[in-house]
Amino acid sequence: MEEWVKVYGDYKKKELRNMCWITTKKENSKGMIAKTDIPILKVLGRNGITPIMDFHVSFNKKLPQETIKVSLIESLIADSVIWRIDNGYHSYSADGKIVDSVQNFYLILKNGYFSPIYSHKYNIYNGYIPKGTLYYENGYGEIVSETLVVTNESRNVDYINI
Repeated sequence: MEEWVKVYGDYKKKELRNMCWITTKKENSKGMIAKTDIPILKVLGRNGITPIMDFHVSFNKKLPQETIKVSLIESLIADSVIWRIDNGYHSYSADGKIVDSVQNFYLILKNGYFSPIYSHKYNIYNGYIPKGTLYYENGYGEIVSETLVVTNESRNVDYINI
């Protein structure tokens, strides 16, 4: 059965896309409950559409709760396992630094990890994971949570121009 979604008043066929969060550390695969609101960064199109899942985010509203499933997959590297999450809401740790160039930007996250490169049709917004929410964070600063709130405040500070 085909599924259709409404984006700005127009209906379009929902595409199957895959968001992927991974970790090789078992302790990161357990998840945590937010003891307080946790600040995050969220990449969105300037119209509020997510870059991978093509989902419209309403600003300053708690997003519908998603059930998160952690899958254990085998790695091609000997004696290595990977935990993977393909659903939930993806965001980045709020301490990421934005590296900006004329055509694109990316984030420098924890342990020197770089986010994917985004064109300037996207922007980085502040947000938070609400207190009491289940979330997972890997060693790179990538986060997946059951829900989150994205504010309409774009993050345009701490830029490192290259």
